[in-house]
Amino acid sequence: MTTYSCDKCRNRIQAETMADAAGAFAVRLARRHWGRRGEVRTLRADCWAADGSSAEYDAFIGRPGRGIDRGATVGGNVRFVVHRIE
Repeated sequence: MTTYSCDKCRNRIQAETMADAAGAFAVRLARRHWGRRGEVRTLRADCWAADGSSAEYDAFIGRPGRGIDRGATVGGNVRFVVHRIE
């Protein structure tokens, strides 16, 4: 397992891949902003270093919709950078 850090989170994560770590960081950001109901809908790597040391991710985070928004996720995009720590 490799250790990863994020520019928007204080704690580090141990994960198999950088994508797994990015998913965990995205969930943390969603829960921080939207509370326990926070969720991640879309997560993608936007750009990355050639040596694999870091990557910038874009995630759609939000919460399940209510009323007229039922069945949808209400939220917005967040961008963050994940760094591999040796």
